[in-house]
Amino acid sequence: FMGPVFVASASASASPSGSPSGSPPVQSPLLSRALSIKHVSVHYYKDLHQIPELLFDLHETSAYIQKELTLLGIPFEANIAKTGIVAYIGKDSSVKQEAIVLRADMDALPVTEETNLPFKSKNEGKGHMCGHDAHMSGLLTAARLLLEDAKAGRFPKNYYAKLMFQPAEEGGAGARVMRDQHDILHDAVAAFGVHVGPGFGKGQPYPTGNAFFRHGPMLAAAGEFDITVTGHGTHGAAPHSGVDPIVCGAAIVQSLQQIVSRRTDPLDAAVVTVGTFHSGVAHNVIPSTATLSGTFRALKHETFERLEANIESVARHAAAAHDCKMDIHFHHDTAYPPTVLDEGATAAVRGAAEKLLAGYSTVGEMTAPIMGAEDFSFIAESVPSTFVFVGTANATLENAAFINHHPRFVVDPEALPVAAALHVSAFYALSSAHQEGTLGEGSNPSSNGGKERKDEL
Repeated sequence: FMGPVFVASASASASPSGSPSGSPPVQSPLLSRALSIKHVSVHYYKDLHQIPELLFDLHETSAYIQKELTLLGIPFEANIAKTGIVAYIGKDSSVKQEAIVLRADMDALPVTEETNLPFKSKNEGKGHMCGHDAHMSGLLTAARLLLEDAKAGRFPKNYYAKLMFQPAEEGGAGARVMRDQHDILHDAVAAFGVHVGPGFGKGQPYPTGNAFFRHGPMLAAAGEFDITVTGHGTHGAAPHSGVDPIVCGAAIVQSLQQIVSRRTDPLDAAVVTVGTFHSGVAHNVIPSTATLSGTFRALKHETFERLEANIESVARHAAAAHDCKMDIHFHHDTAYPPTVLDEGATAAVRGAAEKLLAGYSTVGEMTAPIMGAEDFSFIAESVPSTFVFVGTANATLENAAFINHHPRFVVDPEALPVAAALHVSAFYALSSAHQEGTLGEGSNPSSNGGKERKDEL
């Protein structure tokens, strides 16, 4: 999850055991089944938490998931996008079927874990500080439940579950690679994903087991840029003898701020941030070059494209005004589109979640989209999709202040059965919605599954 976490409406207290809200006993048979194997979910979570790996290099993580799928007797394909896995439940090649995609991301962050967990990271400088270990645990647990249903003949006719274990969410656009290079959505009619987290921190916790939905834009498009400014180095006492790239770089930083404040509709959310500025090695030397890097974000495809054009134009003109040369590079291969969720898919899955969690926890609405990014957006571009945030804030664990990406981020294990059950209920809800014709289409179907950009990858 690239960026800060989320803001939502709903309130509930969390308890370390039983129903998170301290409400009456569980009413949903599906949730009861998930809770009955919570020890399995926790086992998966603890094992995976200890072996964090980065981007596409998830060999130990992938091997673990393959081992568990094999033990369950679930067929799968491995080595998709290097270490990704696609598993199949209820698939019958003798009949025409359509797939509901259930997705979990697998990669960790280059962050040293600072928790006191007895099962903390064994890999130095790497940590599951965004909850992807919990996402994998939830989907593996859901696989068990779905397999039971498939064997019992409870699957909807002409649909099967396609489980997508995806590498490289944290900046590598792994979902795009799986979609574009491996065509995993060719028979998909809908998709669903889960993200866990304690909320936005101060005063806005997401209590354990609560679920938060939103249709339309939920998360922003995100891109990155690198700028190199070249001037002419000289002695610090003789600035008139050179061309100062630091002054030019500072002017670029200042000018970029006006893209949002003066070139963007105040009601159209956008961000341009310069995150690094490096130049020089001595106090009395004007260097020859300066380098800047940053991110830009928007909730609309068209705004995102305009921001990129404006960044290049503003930086080039600012450099020319200071007699400097400017080179800019945009990371198109890892840029993320906005995560725009289908209204019909969201309504179907939210309705199912309300029945699933009745008497146990709360289903709420995110009050506004956020400017963090998620590469589930590539899936949502191509097929009608929805996404849910599952709360993990627990006063006993004192984890609400340590949001996703913090080195002390901790998942409350009580949220794991909820995540698993939501996957299963989403499978049935999306199958029914597709059959009833209430789903829309992907948020950017003109992308054609991204196939026109395949050569870039």
